[in-house]
Amino acid sequence: MDHHSPWADNCIGFYNLKYFMQLLFLVVILTIYADISELYFVANMCIKLFKKHIKYSELFHADLVLISYAAVFIFSIIIIIFLKFHI
Repeated sequence: MDHHSPWADNCIGFYNLKYFMQLLFLVVILTIYADISELYFVANMCIKLFKKHIKYSELFHADLVLISYAAVFIFSIIIIIFLKFHI
């Protein structure tokens, strides 16, 4: 049941499956850490937006924070599902 992995740039089989699973597990931990780290900034931006205490110059920054958080969150969900599939 070998298959080619573009992440490892190699075929994943019996002898290197351990390293592929370690890679997936570490990527899941990293994306969860990024989600938790960005959550403070997203919450702070949402509070400012709802209370309308945000300046016009900070509006572009708020958009970037929300978009980057959404991208990392979606990526973490996909990677968690991928790890679950391989387990």
